[in-house]
Amino acid sequence: MLSTYWIYAMVCQRSKIPPAQHGLLLLIVSSAFGTPFFFWWTKSCNYNYLGFFTPWNLQTIKESFDIFTERLVLFLAAFGFGVWRPIRRNFIFGGTLILLVPFVFRVIIKFLHWKFWVDETALDLINEFLNHSSDSMIWAYAIYLLYQAYTSASSMKSTQTSRLIKHSLVYCVSMITLRPFVLAYFKTIFSWTPTAIEPGVEDFVRWSIRYTTEVLIPCYIWCPSQNERIAYKAEGSTEFN
Repeated sequence: MLSTYWIYAMVCQRSKIPPAQHGLLLLIVSSAFGTPFFFWWTKSCNYNYLGFFTPWNLQTIKESFDIFTERLVLFLAAFGFGVWRPIRRNFIFGGTLILLVPFVFRVIIKFLHWKFWVDETALDLINEFLNHSSDSMIWAYAIYLLYQAYTSASSMKSTQTSRLIKHSLVYCVSMITLRPFVLAYFKTIFSWTPTAIEPGVEDFVRWSIRYTTEVLIPCYIWCPSQNERIAYKAEGSTEFN
């Protein structure tokens, strides 16, 4: 339903669509193929006693693709293409290719482990760095860019644009601050869950929280209904360094 609305809202203002909204559409569609709420009683999609089965290697590709889409949205939103910066297609294309490197590398490593039973090597350490340490670097750089845009001359952007930057900045700071504590909490609380409790509840709770924080909130901040008021205008605008 969300993807249907998002496509409709974008089509209504097709000439003023920031690239970040295309990235959010990709994130919405990708999230729809995650662990949906009606699988919560199966403990995991990897168990097939109710007929639902997802091979673990495909699950790895899906998780890697989710990480890629989240980073792509963060990249497009932080640079503000089509809002407070002009759309630079070559720059966007180059940035997307760079973000694909950790995704492709992780999939290749997992494929080698699965297909050829390759033991852990130094490549796994590189994969760990690319897909974990780099995550914090991307979030930190996004916060820096958003803060730089927010503290620039107010004459460069409309009130709605300033609000958009502020909300995006608050969201990024909140996510990079609170996410480690939330993940640690779930790992702790569910490790002590009695086995008599209905299996799979934790999957439903995690999916709900993740979908709300990583999909619904960004969609609310970057809703297409405000495109008329945030569209980039060349006059009176300069590039941020």
